[in-house]
Amino acid sequence: MKFNSLKIKSKMQVSFITAVIIVMVGTAFFTFQLMKKSITQNLKSSLEVLSHIAVDAVTSGLEFNDSEEIASAAKTFTNQDIVSYISVRDNTGNEVFQYRKQGLSDLQDRENIEKISDEMFTKAFVKSEGKQIGAVTIGISLKERNKVLASSNIITAILLLAVVAILLVVTNFIANMISKPINEITVIAEEMARGKLNQEISIQGEDEIGRLAGSFRDMLQTLLAKADAAEQISQGNINVDIQVASDEDILGKAMVMIKKSLKTLQEELSSTIDAQKAGDIDARTQPAKLQGAYSELSSGVNEVLESIILPLLEVVDILKEYANGDLHREMRELPGKQIVLTNSINDIRNNLIFLVEEAKMLADSALEGDLNNRGDVDKFFGDYGKLVQGINDILNAVVKPVKEIIDGIDRIANKDLTTRMTSEYKGDFDKLKQNFNVSMQNLDEALLQVAEVTEQISSTSNQISSGSQNLAEGANEQASSLEEVSSSLEEMSAMTQQNADNASQARNMSKDTRQSAENGNKAMEKMKDAINKI
Repeated sequence: MKFNSLKIKSKMQVSFITAVIIVMVGTAFFTFQLMKKSITQNLKSSLEVLSHIAVDAVTSGLEFNDSEEIASAAKTFTNQDIVSYISVRDNTGNEVFQYRKQGLSDLQDRENIEKISDEMFTKAFVKSEGKQIGAVTIGISLKERNKVLASSNIITAILLLAVVAILLVVTNFIANMISKPINEITVIAEEMARGKLNQEISIQGEDEIGRLAGSFRDMLQTLLAKADAAEQISQGNINVDIQVASDEDILGKAMVMIKKSLKTLQEELSSTIDAQKAGDIDARTQPAKLQGAYSELSSGVNEVLESIILPLLEVVDILKEYANGDLHREMRELPGKQIVLTNSINDIRNNLIFLVEEAKMLADSALEGDLNNRGDVDKFFGDYGKLVQGINDILNAVVKPVKEIIDGIDRIANKDLTTRMTSEYKGDFDKLKQNFNVSMQNLDEALLQVAEVTEQISSTSNQISSGSQNLAEGANEQASSLEEVSSSLEEMSAMTQQNADNASQARNMSKDTRQSAENGNKAMEKMKDAINKI
């Protein structure tokens, strides 16, 4: 496990205890070395003193070459537990006396005895009158020293373990005091990182951790205030007050800039919307007042307006042309769902073209005298079908009285003067009906009067013939007859004049009938012109 992955408490424990152990081990090591050196130095001094004493003790024996005296003097040292080896040599190098403590290994290599770790040796030369007469080698055991050093190491280790145990407890207590609030702050920071800001920090104090907790409390309050402001902005309240903690408050300044940008964007959109509502279709937002995505959004709004208004303006121009009778221009194909507008305008154009063609067909048929042709209502839908049906109704309304007049004239041609218009009409068509019927009535009455006058003329002629035959009967009778003839002629003249008046009246009524027919033809011509204009 890496040290950086450890918790603060573990780091403190490991670091502190490691440091203490290093210090204590170092101290123990140096203490041990100093103790070892001190004991060794004391032993060396004691060995030096002992060697001088031994030299003094064997000097007389070596002077007289008395081995017993030498042995006796040397044995006095063997009684000491510390002495482990004594060797006395004369000036020729022969060993006069040797002692090796029981239980110790024999010294085979006398030249390297100084290298034995459990013992310390020293060699002293014996002199007499300035001459070397021998040498004494004394060795002492270091087991006691080593025992002392070993005991010292054990005691030091025990003390070290005890100190480490105490330090563990103390360090754990201190680490808990430090790590517990830090852990609490860490948990709060992690929750903050996940967006949870509604938290309470209970840590109090004047130390660094207390100040850290206080800073976190202040930071939480600041973030909560900014979060509330952000929520207000997200709900559309861009007039919310945003507090900037300091010149280094980057978040606060950024939120103020966001609010300012949104406010500018709102003003631009509101201004454009109001202008559009007021009929100013040229009104647009000003992207230059904004930056980044806000400027792109403003430009996007303008592009949307362009994509909507330009086709509408184009539609207005096309409809103006259609209103002026120019149906040549088609609506261009618009993108996406705006194709509905293209199809609708082109459908209007096609329906108008079909209407014009249908109306032109009806007008041409009427001009050629074919009054039976009608528009095909089934080819059209909605009000277009109603318009064609209306044209058909107009034609029916005009043609019906004309056909009835034609039928009446045909019956008159066949000497049937009893014909009359019997259908119900309105307006001018009713006047036409009344005039026709009155004309026919007057014509019938005039012809009846003519018949009566003719009969009277025939009777008078017979009377004249009879009078001529009886002319001879007498002048008086002749004169009387002439008077009657004169009277009959006058009466006939009056009846003839009345017949002439009736004929003139019938002629006038015929003129009225012809004038009404001509008015009907003119109305048809006007209707044709109107249809052509449509």
